Amino acid sequence: MLGRGDGYDQRLWRPALHRAFPGHRGRRRDLHQKVDYLRVFRNKIAHHGAIHHRHLVADHDAIVECLRFIDAGLAAMVDQHSRVREVLAHRP
Repeated sequence: MLGRGDGYDQRLWRPALHRAFPGHRGRRRDLHQKVDYLRVFRNKIAHHGAIHHRHLVADHDAIVECLRFIDAGLAAMVDQHSRVREVLAHRP
């Protein structure tokens, strides 16, 4: 829905979909790239793909960034209470 689909800009983004991301200031294409990155990451996890070789702190930061586009308060809460950095710091 954020991609280059047929008429997405006129039919979806401008009339309504941009309101789902009130914290995003920029082009829809940039938002699409960030959200699509997370879609690929999510699919890898859902299909039991290996993620141990990834830069997981960067993946976590991308999740919080996209969440901030939707709700800054929720993103701050997730960032404050997340133990991802702590757990990854102690991995072998």
